[in-house]
Amino acid sequence: MFRIAPYRRLLPLMLALAAFVAPLHGFAQPLKPVQVRELAQSLPSSRILFTETIYSAEGKSIGVETGTLDLQYPRFRVTRGALKIVGDGTSIWHYDTDTGEVMIFGGDVDALFGGSQLSSDAAHETFTLTLRDGSSIVYQIVQVETMETPWPEASFQLDVNALGEDVIVTDLRGK
Repeated sequence: MFRIAPYRRLLPLMLALAAFVAPLHGFAQPLKPVQVRELAQSLPSSRILFTETIYSAEGKSIGVETGTLDLQYPRFRVTRGALKIVGDGTSIWHYDTDTGEVMIFGGDVDALFGGSQLSSDAAHETFTLTLRDGSSIVYQIVQVETMETPWPEASFQLDVNALGEDVIVTDLRGK
């Protein structure tokens, strides 16, 4: 199974969402992190269904997955396979149910933006995130649903105490 570093797992989803709504706001590509943040701030509470195809630096397809992104800026919740990422605006919980590991990071979604580049292909309705190592992730937004009622704030926190004693929790917020 291909694994992307924890901070890199959320960045593509946020960028893909921003790329999806960017044409509605008249942004040219590629988008800068500040533009992604401004777009996310302008959206109502939303649930986004997506597919992603991960490619190695050599262009070989490594895998395809589907998932959901619940966004209520600055809060978010991503579910993709065994991965759950939850952010409440000040902390990010990265939970891999396959390995039984939780990593907690300090910061908000802005902490995730690095030197990656985003481009879009309107003809194929896809968005490609090229990472620093040359690998890439191609996203297709399948559906966007606007929520009529915002989620409670507690929906964007991971209760690690409820996960069980066998789950390994590494809290990196003070490091």
